[in-house]
Amino acid sequence: INGVKKSMNLSLAKTNFESKDCLICGADRGVMKPLHTQVSLDINYQKEELNEIEIDYLLCENCGAVSQANIPSDEDLDNYYSSTSAHGAESTPRITREFFRKRLYNVLLTTGLDKKDNPKVLEIGCAGGEFSSMLIEKGIEVYGIEPGENSSTVATQRGIKVLGPTVAEIGSEYFGAFDLVFSMGTFEHLPAPRSVLSDMMQLAKVNGYIYIDVPDNEVIAEGGRNDWGSNIIVPHLHHFSSQSLWLLVAQNYLTPIFYDRCLDLPYSSQAIIAKKVRPAVYGKENFFGALHAENSM
Repeated sequence: INGVKKSMNLSLAKTNFESKDCLICGADRGVMKPLHTQVSLDINYQKEELNEIEIDYLLCENCGAVSQANIPSDEDLDNYYSSTSAHGAESTPRITREFFRKRLYNVLLTTGLDKKDNPKVLEIGCAGGEFSSMLIEKGIEVYGIEPGENSSTVATQRGIKVLGPTVAEIGSEYFGAFDLVFSMGTFEHLPAPRSVLSDMMQLAKVNGYIYIDVPDNEVIAEGGRNDWGSNIIVPHLHHFSSQSLWLLVAQNYLTPIFYDRCLDLPYSSQAIIAKKVRPAVYGKENFFGALHAENSM
């Protein structure tokens, strides 16, 4: 790439991985082990001069998730997403776009929201509304969270009611307001996935649903640790194994009701639907139920 320079050198030897907890499953320090160093473009890129950096990745021995050893600051992430162009329908290959639209429609069928009167849904990281606009076409009231100003504008033009850039900024009037809170291709970008999922739970109604779709880390890793593929980019802070996705959902006291993996598309992914059956403080037994359900699949 023209104009690329080496701006940082983050070696595994300099990473204090032994002091880090897993940001996905919450396992205590000592489970994170050095895995790989990947050369990529810096998240603080400039159009005139792109920076190349080395990024350390750590593997959680408890859940199998892979995370960047040094998560970018909120300021760096805000600057990155505010400068990215809006995602529209043209940004995704047609065959991939149609697959995810079908998968989202399957969420409606699985949860029964296709037959519910006036359901209200919220998408976390709605981008330009590429997928959630499909729900508007079916008469569903759709809200969104989107940090990118350009993408937020496009989503609003498509009829999505964008509430703000982050889940944490949503007012208490929306607590327990949504029949479905979902995220497609967003959790891998989040510095603190567990915290965001906790906020999503607060926004969902009791007996409402949470739906999460993420890239499939186990597929990426098949090519070898030194050649993971196109999903290994700086904005992807975490890479989920099937076990890590189950544990993330289960430890937040949700009951998984559907799990799916698709390995055939360029964007190989896994998805999970979980139900908020009761207030979280009473739902700890769902953690063990989820593990039992996974083992029986």
